[in-house]
Amino acid sequence: MCGIAGYIGRASFGQEKIFSTLDLMHNRGPDNHDYISINQGDVNVVLLHSRLNIIDLDARSNQPFTIGDYTIVFNGEIYNYMELHKQLEKEG
Repeated sequence: MCGIAGYIGRASFGQEKIFSTLDLMHNRGPDNHDYISINQGDVNVVLLHSRLNIIDLDARSNQPFTIGDYTIVFNGEIYNYMELHKQLEKEG
């Protein structure tokens, strides 16, 4: 199962601490590790993800996902993705 971690606060972290945390998460998802660090004024946000490839093996599914100004990480799988795909195709 994938692993996620995050931080929101005023402290800032160097890459050494981020990579150390990702190393600790290795057993949760050995197939990909990545993070995003966002600074908004004096608030820092760090989102980390370690991925275990099960169904979709393509790199396009690596996280964090960023589209425009929005970034997410999540742990889990969308089990009804096939039904959702059909429904979304019908809706255009």
